Amino acid sequence: MPPPPPNGSSLKRRGSNPCFTDTSRIIQGVLTGIGFLGAGVIVRGAAEGQVHGLTTAAVIWLAAGVGVLAGIAAWPELAGGLALVFLLLVLGGPAERWVERTFYGTGDK
Repeated sequence: MPPPPPNGSSLKRRGSNPCFTDTSRIIQGVLTGIGFLGAGVIVRGAAEGQVHGLTTAAVIWLAAGVGVLAGIAAWPELAGGLALVFLLLVLGGPAERWVERTFYGTGDK
């Protein structure tokens, strides 16, 4: 029988510790599953190829990302991400209307 590995390296192998989890796989699974849920809220209208629900789908996905960041205690990234999300959600609508008005001559005024 071979001697045990030094420095507790046996805990690093999958299967030797029943509590071992692969964090990256959990994060990938959460974000993929939430992505499918978000895709379910996107609706394509019959008139002029309009698409509705993109912002809702994006916010659902971002909420999952924020939850993952909180779960792994990535506080600086969480704060920066939340600031960026709020900035985009608050300024995105007016910026979109300005671009439509300026370059395409459309949009509600």
